[in-house]
Amino acid sequence: MSDSNKTVLISQEGAVRILTNSNPAARNAITPTLYAELRAALADAENDPGVGAVVFTGAGDFFCSGGDLNLLAKRRELPASERREKLEGLHDLVRALRDCGKPVIAAVEGGAAGAGLSMALACDMLVSARDAFYTVAYIKVGLTPDGGATAFLAEFVSRQVLTEMCLTGDRMPAERLHALGAVNRLTDKGAALAEAVALAAKVAGGPQRASARIKTLCRQAHRSTLEAQLDAEAVFMVESQADAEAAEGIGAFLGKRKPDFAALRHAARRKRPDAGLALPPCQALRLPPGVFVFPGVALMSSLNSSLPLAGVRVLDLSRILAGPWCGMVLADMGAEVIKVEHPGRGDDTRDWGLRVGKTETAYFNSVNRNKRSVTLDLQTPEGQQLARDLAKQCDVVIQNFKFGGIDKLGLGYEQLSKEQPGLIYCSISGYDRTGPEAARPGYDLVVQGEAGLMALNGEANQPPLKFGVAAVDLFTGMYSAQAILAALYQREKTGKGRHVEMALFDCGLMITAYYGLEALLMGEDPPRYGNSHPSIVPYGVFDAADGPLVITVGNNAQFARFCTDVIERPDLAADERFKTNILRSANRAVLLPELHAELAKRQRTDLLARLTASGIPCGEVLGLLEALQSKRASDAGLVTTQPHPVAGTVNVLAPPYRFDGERLPVRSAPPTLGEGTHDVLQSLLGLSDEKLAALKTSGVV
Repeated sequence: MSDSNKTVLISQEGAVRILTNSNPAARNAITPTLYAELRAALADAENDPGVGAVVFTGAGDFFCSGGDLNLLAKRRELPASERREKLEGLHDLVRALRDCGKPVIAAVEGGAAGAGLSMALACDMLVSARDAFYTVAYIKVGLTPDGGATAFLAEFVSRQVLTEMCLTGDRMPAERLHALGAVNRLTDKGAALAEAVALAAKVAGGPQRASARIKTLCRQAHRSTLEAQLDAEAVFMVESQADAEAAEGIGAFLGKRKPDFAALRHAARRKRPDAGLALPPCQALRLPPGVFVFPGVALMSSLNSSLPLAGVRVLDLSRILAGPWCGMVLADMGAEVIKVEHPGRGDDTRDWGLRVGKTETAYFNSVNRNKRSVTLDLQTPEGQQLARDLAKQCDVVIQNFKFGGIDKLGLGYEQLSKEQPGLIYCSISGYDRTGPEAARPGYDLVVQGEAGLMALNGEANQPPLKFGVAAVDLFTGMYSAQAILAALYQREKTGKGRHVEMALFDCGLMITAYYGLEALLMGEDPPRYGNSHPSIVPYGVFDAADGPLVITVGNNAQFARFCTDVIERPDLAADERFKTNILRSANRAVLLPELHAELAKRQRTDLLARLTASGIPCGEVLGLLEALQSKRASDAGLVTTQPHPVAGTVNVLAPPYRFDGERLPVRSAPPTLGEGTHDVLQSLLGLSDEKLAALKTSGVV
């Protein structure tokens, strides 16, 4: 059945079609001939009812060495559009392997490199000789990965491992890929094909329609990510083919010498002293930020890679409270958050409350831990462009400018998402951005009043009362972070970004919770109960002889124990008016004076001991400083001391989250104004010291 004149040799064993890439002299390098022949062979196998499964392998002692560098050297002279067109042959081949209607099993001897690795991982299963190796070696010739290699590897290895493989071009042994789940079976040298055929025969013996459906289901979760990654890799590959680095790398390989990339960097510096590092300002940013391509991995964050959002970068253009709170939540989870501030005054909250050091306050510090501060004057064209360049480096942008203000700066969602379809963009406003009040500025206190929150807070005989903290801002920040996390999760499946729109009023109304629903049921405002519960009695703050405590009697059994064992009034437990919570709530005006009188006779420590012994939730009412300095807070590690360049040390509250028993850390104290400007702009945008100095002199940074 095979044809010795073809690149792809075709044979069959039972219901197993065997396709062999036969170009051993070139270690089975990929050529346009292979594109056409292998796709045709796969299509024929898919349409042949006598074929139940396909095995794809390479002739000789190597599976596939990747693209033919002789061809790549010639393509460097072509226009970018033609170079991109040439890549589609490889992309179509990868898709053909992935989407073939019959199960495809790769049999790898020797190794798979570059696009050869992509083809091996595109198959449904992979059988490998134990001594084989796998590599993404594009970096060694000045190119970036292509053919979906980063997408396929990202299914099995961490971002850190993938980054190392792409940046070093080092080989990964088959045994390690097997341990990571990318290789199904390991064999002795020379036995991979036989083992793959045996596995294929087992697969081929099953019902073909069910097999096809199962394959569809198994590939469904990955396909959209692959499509985005193929497109992303193509952009980089087309660009990198035209680079001087690629000319040096490919020429060195073909000439059997070691490439001298350092000389190119030195030459570039001499020609353009303002360019800094040779990396152009984030090529990657033309792509969906969630697509993992790594030509600029030297720019990756040094944040703790074990944190849930490590590797996610956020540009925080917001100020005051709701937006910064959202950014801090993401920072606590491990995201790298770059806070943009005005060069002179910084965030407004740097001037609110008690001063810490020269540029911070307690208010500012409460919402800005684990962030970097970059100063940019966004009213200047240069500052706006730098912000756009930073946004291209980021997965998420947060802003809470007045309605329409961000668009005037060229930093709106529609403007940024054109170049970054994978961008997650969060806009926080006071009111519905599509409604008649879109242009109204939003303030926590105003919304507390308009959302009815003041009407449910405080005692019945008091005027409307606000919360002690800016609850609407804080809830809005938290809701915004939740929405961003959901959008990031969805982007992993679709490759597409989202515009998250949050309004203070919307979030404020949600805080009304059960009170709000009761108001709708009653047709009027529910009564205000101050420190008591509207539905549960006794439940609230009570005064002992020496101070207040909280008592929460949640059910009828607890009430019986409370009366008998705590306040020694069994008659109250036996009273028919107080038998159930509904009755106690209806008769609270009679019951509560009796309870207040009994509790006022006793010491708080005695009451707490009795309540605890009776299994009734309770606690003392502490002052704020008492709570922060309590043993409970200390044991939990909730208040930390961080170094400060001016104040010496500063207290910083720790994140409330624990993962696997460990509290997420305070990695850095809230930043001084502009502390990260030089570092961030130089590392992410490649700005030289001279350029940064000029920007500072002109007041842009």
